[in-house]
Amino acid sequence: MVMYSYKGSYPVRSLPYRMEVEEMFNGRMKRRTYTAEAANANAEKFGWTEVPDEPPFDKKTQHRGWDRENLDWIVRDLTQEELDKKEAEKFSNLRHQRNRLLDESDWSQLLYSEATDTEVAVYGHKGLQIKDFISRKWAEYRQELRDLPSNTEDADKAVWPIPPFLTGFESEEDLEAMGVTATGDTIV
Repeated sequence: MVMYSYKGSYPVRSLPYRMEVEEMFNGRMKRRTYTAEAANANAEKFGWTEVPDEPPFDKKTQHRGWDRENLDWIVRDLTQEELDKKEAEKFSNLRHQRNRLLDESDWSQLLYSEATDTEVAVYGHKGLQIKDFISRKWAEYRQELRDLPSNTEDADKAVWPIPPFLTGFESEEDLEAMGVTATGDTIV
């Protein structure tokens, strides 16, 4: 596929639909507009140069760049330092995503009222309260998230834990329809 560079800039796949240029016409400078096919035929007049297509490269071990001076692609192997930095960035991104998921599930661990002899503990806050067993499920999920960076060798192939299907805001009728009692036991 053909690519175009404007005065040495990084190449693009297509020319602009419309181009304007100052030209001498009948002894006077006039601004002329070219569109579609006429723009392709007059591209060099506007500073656009046809350049070779992007060469293939291995994103994991090589870098591809553009040489503005020679209007050509550069492909080089990454140094060990660059490879290490790239790997560190992957794990940094994994931790960032993990921390975001932990922040989004903090609500499930806020103790609203402690357990008594007759009542189970309630989590959440005044407007949104969840049962103790659901909070425990979310706590297990959150622990799996915390373990993620340490039990992952390749950040690209991280296996993310699945959040509990119960949010804690289901009514007792909905829980029963799902086959779960209000205390978390499975209905047989």
